[in-house]
Amino acid sequence: MDPQARVVDARDRLKQLQLEAHQAAAETARTAARIEQRTYAAWSAGREVRVTLGPDALLQGVQFTPHAMRTPPRALAAATMDAHRRAVALLRAAVDEAVGEAPASVGDLSAAVAAAAHAMLPAADESPDAER
Repeated sequence: MDPQARVVDARDRLKQLQLEAHQAAAETARTAARIEQRTYAAWSAGREVRVTLGPDALLQGVQFTPHAMRTPPRALAAATMDAHRRAVALLRAAVDEAVGEAPASVGDLSAAVAAAAHAMLPAADESPDAER
């Protein structure tokens, strides 16, 4: 193969790699947007407290029912933590779903996002005191 043909082949391959990179970036942005455009809210088991988290897992709101105001402090704290765990589980499930629906072209990046989310967000059945 002459040098000119090699240059043309290299340019074509570079263009193809650039196109694939742009497509992967667009798919990654769509996956992130699916997670970031929502909030994640859950009630405690007894429906005393509702906790809302943002896509960054930070607390956005806490709603107490009138029944909560008559609940002993320890029970109310437990109910609040229960609602928080449930909201975290919703966020984690949303991440898993978004990553699971991402195309194969962003598979490695999706796997890294899922691993980071799992490291940051405890599973619903994990003890809140479990060492992470």
